[in-house]
Amino acid sequence: MIRIIVIAYLLFFNSLLFAQVKVKGKLIDAKNRPIELAEVLILDKDSVAIKSEISSSNGDFTLYAEAGSYLLQVKQAGNILWAQKMNIIHDIDLGNIEVFETKEKLSEVVIKTKKKILERKVDRLIFSVENSVSAAGGDAIDALRITPSIKVQEDQIAMIGKKTMSVMVDDRLIQLSGEDLITFLKTIQSDNIKSIEVITTPPAKYDAEGNSGIVNILLKKAKKNSWLGTFRNASVLASNFSGTTGGDFLYQKDKLDISTSISGTIRKNVNTNSPNAYFTEETWNQEVYTRSSSKNISGNFQINYQLTPKTKIGAFYNGFNFSGDDYQRNKNLMYSTSDDLTKYYHSTGDSNIKSYNNTANLNLTHKLDTLGKQISVDIDYFKRNQNKDNPFYTINEDYKNSEVTNYYTYNSGNQIIDNFSFKADFDAPYSWANLNYGAKISFTKTKNDALGDFYEIISGENQLYLNQINDFEYVENNQAFYISAQHKFQKKWDIKLGLRAEATYTKGTSEPENLVNTNNYIKFFPSAFISYNLNSSNNFNINYSRRIQRPAYWELNPARWYTNLNFINYGNPFLQPSFSHNIELNHSYKNKLNSGLWFSITKAESGQLTINQDENTILSIRENFANTLSAGWTEYFSFNVFPWWSLTNSLNVFYAENSSTSIYLKSYYSGWGGDINSISTFSLNKEKTFNAELTYFYDFPNKYAYDTREGRSYLNLGFKYGMLNKKLQMNLLFRDLFRSYKTVGTRNTQTTLYTFNIYNDSQSVRFSINYTFGNKSINVSKRQGGNTEESNRAN
Repeated sequence: MIRIIVIAYLLFFNSLLFAQVKVKGKLIDAKNRPIELAEVLILDKDSVAIKSEISSSNGDFTLYAEAGSYLLQVKQAGNILWAQKMNIIHDIDLGNIEVFETKEKLSEVVIKTKKKILERKVDRLIFSVENSVSAAGGDAIDALRITPSIKVQEDQIAMIGKKTMSVMVDDRLIQLSGEDLITFLKTIQSDNIKSIEVITTPPAKYDAEGNSGIVNILLKKAKKNSWLGTFRNASVLASNFSGTTGGDFLYQKDKLDISTSISGTIRKNVNTNSPNAYFTEETWNQEVYTRSSSKNISGNFQINYQLTPKTKIGAFYNGFNFSGDDYQRNKNLMYSTSDDLTKYYHSTGDSNIKSYNNTANLNLTHKLDTLGKQISVDIDYFKRNQNKDNPFYTINEDYKNSEVTNYYTYNSGNQIIDNFSFKADFDAPYSWANLNYGAKISFTKTKNDALGDFYEIISGENQLYLNQINDFEYVENNQAFYISAQHKFQKKWDIKLGLRAEATYTKGTSEPENLVNTNNYIKFFPSAFISYNLNSSNNFNINYSRRIQRPAYWELNPARWYTNLNFINYGNPFLQPSFSHNIELNHSYKNKLNSGLWFSITKAESGQLTINQDENTILSIRENFANTLSAGWTEYFSFNVFPWWSLTNSLNVFYAENSSTSIYLKSYYSGWGGDINSISTFSLNKEKTFNAELTYFYDFPNKYAYDTREGRSYLNLGFKYGMLNKKLQMNLLFRDLFRSYKTVGTRNTQTTLYTFNIYNDSQSVRFSINYTFGNKSINVSKRQGGNTEESNRAN
């Protein structure tokens, strides 16, 4: 790894020898006199100043920049004196530029524009959450539910047509997966989210972890020289009452940026499922009822300081404390092939979970010159501790043998995850290309302890007949180096090429079996982006990337977890990562109509298989089960039907073929799937302070590998009202009006047909209030952390 970092430094400082495109000129007034101490800026397409210079006593200025299209602007005393768009492809002398000075500072000008809810860029789709009524007053999960191309299903967040992906907050990858990721995202209030970026093909700078894409949640920032406070509260009524209260504080003054947020949530919900299992010799009919309650408190603090004009340092901390209790009642009726009732199991129990997560980051950014070259360094530490207890009682009635047996079972587990990472990134813009490269090293260690005691209750006393003890330790070290280059030419073409190399070592040890499994490999992950602007209305781009999907840490743990006496979950320490090749072709028309085709090949795809071990037990196991070919089509468009009615629609369709490599599955599966999403926003008054939003989502019947699911839908109706110059926002949302969002389907393996019918308390009413206060005339920039490939893998 030291050699990688040394090579990166040598490459970077060697690259300083290359020159830039030079722009020079002279500022004069109407009487041909030079203008001194005026600021000359070069702004990019996002109106961000990337270069600036102060005119000399002779009015002269000289700027250097990468070739491209820019806005050249002259400012003095807060006033814009002159501005002109220009395409800079070589050194240019603008000669004398006549500008008009003014002694009076212009009064504040407020420009009111309606920001797009959806915006398509070359490599990502941007969804504006702050302009969405349905997301207001909720959390990040509510916002993701209505984000195009994203699905939130039970304990997974996925992109359309793709199995898994990574989740980032302000460019920092989240070190959680499954239910833990869902829990964490519920601590982020939607009112604190500015936008969500859907990155379907991540460039080389990002870790290669994640099957096909990244979702990046961008939080709101304070304005320059200001402080801003927010108080928020939301109440949700479903089958039970839930509530969230929190606040945010943003401060920016001169060299100092501070951001902090805290939230507390009490949540209750009910989940029902009616799974059936069909075996060769018998059939199981089950009824599962789960009542969940949880409390969590979360907070974060970020500080950045401009140490020198070229150096900025910062620190970030995020933590949350979660405690939950799940009461579960499970009824299981077992029938013979002749439909005779042979056995009846009835289980009741409580599952208690306590989880503590802490994330810390130190960062430094240093500008090496005035040409845009800079280095940034991040040091990250992540620690997670979770304890889970699951005691339950079971009554077993055996009608065939006329026996009734009572059991008491106690499950407990503890998991500790430690991750440390260091990364360095270099930005080196030149006239011939914009170079980015860097290196990263990461160390992860997980410790898992599991205990299971099984008692038969005889004459009112517990008699131990079986116990399980398992200690599983897993270590993973990863070193990476990447380089990418981007070049624009002929005004229409934009090409970006990248390569990432990752060296990985893993070791898993399970006791008392003394089971050891190690992996040691180096893999390369190329990426390519080509964009072509046919004209001002039409843009085409094609993307390619290779990705890796490493198993989540809990999926590697072989310890058995008993959901009830008949259903057992356990991981696989020999699970291997899967690799995918992804290609996308996209077309955008005026950022209103966007079309896309994608194709993916995945080797050694892994997932959960449901099989029966014997006549009394169903196992949920993890395996590398198939090689997959998949393709899809996406379409979305937005427009104003009337000045008071805007409409955004999306359509997604996919097809997949799976060649099985598992003895538990059939040799071949194939199937189709897709969904449609429509969001209508209505302005209900002239001032546009009272708005309504109607969201309809329909998930077509779909089939992927061994899973087949019926169609499902939901209809949401939301209202948003702003008062006190929009400082006070009130929101009312009716979610899943017709209680139609249910997951119904089958899981078909070689030996078992397993059906499910799940309803997760989706019908609800939510009222929220958000009050913002502060001095808006006195930003807190968000920081990318260095923990990367560990994302989506912590349990």
